[in-house]
Amino acid sequence: MKRSQIGPQYIHKHHLILKWLAFIFIIIILILSFSMYRKYQQTRLDVYPIRGVSVDQQDGYLDFVSLANTNQKFIYIRATQGSIYSDDDFNNNYQRCEGSNMLIGVYHIFSFDSNIHDQEVNFNREVSGNTGSMPIGIKVSNNGGNLNHSQLSNLLHFIQDIKQRYHRSVMVWTTQSIYTQITRRHVKCFLWLNGSSLKEGSKDATLIELQANESLQLDGQSQNVTQSAFNGNKTQWNRFIDQNVSQSNQD
Repeated sequence: MKRSQIGPQYIHKHHLILKWLAFIFIIIILILSFSMYRKYQQTRLDVYPIRGVSVDQQDGYLDFVSLANTNQKFIYIRATQGSIYSDDDFNNNYQRCEGSNMLIGVYHIFSFDSNIHDQEVNFNREVSGNTGSMPIGIKVSNNGGNLNHSQLSNLLHFIQDIKQRYHRSVMVWTTQSIYTQITRRHVKCFLWLNGSSLKEGSKDATLIELQANESLQLDGQSQNVTQSAFNGNKTQWNRFIDQNVSQSNQD
């Protein structure tokens, strides 16, 4: 009895079917993974009902009224970085944001390579009287590490100078570990927890950076922004506003 021969055409067809099945399987896995990720992101967002965004010139033109209509309660606008750099869109963003009904904050990116006094001059010159109503933000990063003695002293000096000049509280956008270094020196400020540090815990945080590129629908178009949230419920948010938000700058 002759053994049947499997021709090359059949083998090629069989391999092609397997490739298509593998491709379809990968697509299904990707779709399920994306769906689970979006569900996780939404669940995480649902934990924090009070949300806001931070913006700079790289975000381009934003319709702040439309942004407020996506249930954003506050916005932080970058003003300066270091001793020289100022955000090209700061004044325009600030002026257009005033009619949005969002609480406005401004922030400075602190540089350990720049003179403290020069950074203060840069920030003061750029914001003038436009400091919003939220605590003034200071963004601090050190490649994930702690600050040495000199770095910490400079940062503390800057924080105290800003608090004294503007008679306002300060919101330090940083890691839990750097915030702990600050508070151990008995300097009072709020923690805006860096998104990369969420695994460290958030019990000390007032604001939490949730996602650096959250996609929001503004006037039918997708716009990526950095999304943050208040670490508490609506009652706690209202208490925070009453105690820490400048009433003179809310109108």
